[in-house]
Amino acid sequence: MRTALALLLMMAAPAAAELTPDEAAVLPRILSVQVLDMVAVTIGEERAILMAGTDPDMADLVIVTGAPDERAGEPLLVARGIAWTGPMAGQVATLEISPAGGLQIVSGNSAIGRSAWMRRLTVAERDGALVVAGFTQEGYDRIDGSSLRCDWNLLSGRIIVERGDGTRREEIGAPSRIALRKWAGPEDRTPDVCRD
Repeated sequence: MRTALALLLMMAAPAAAELTPDEAAVLPRILSVQVLDMVAVTIGEERAILMAGTDPDMADLVIVTGAPDERAGEPLLVARGIAWTGPMAGQVATLEISPAGGLQIVSGNSAIGRSAWMRRLTVAERDGALVVAGFTQEGYDRIDGSSLRCDWNLLSGRIIVERGDGTRREEIGAPSRIALRKWAGPEDRTPDVCRD
């Protein structure tokens, strides 16, 4: 095992030496990347990059234009502190693509502790702006087996709460259009009905 680790480290050293100082500073911060068509005003697909944030335990999202757009690499959005991220497997925030083809920002903790949880933000373009279209939060208690799942469609205002005991509650509120950039930050936007 030690021999394999030593060989791996020796192989990585030459590759790391080939990085520019800018690359060496940025690349270790990258947590997840997705390539998808998100906005109508650019040609081609955008690059969504989730990076270790400037604030501890937070992830920043950067969306840039992609080729063949002549503005390739130009930032379209920077959302600092968009998601919690931890230092170990089961805690690292990631980007996914929804079944409908939208960007999802996923954070959670399945690594340690009594209560495991997951939070998913779904992003959509509406009227030329990237907004939070969906918020899903799930959690379960590893000791007593209780669970809670809350799914909030911000664009329709519909909130569905399901508990592990089989109870289900649905509420219809006012539709919301919260810009992705404004969602980011320390404010907890979890609806009260989704809290345990």
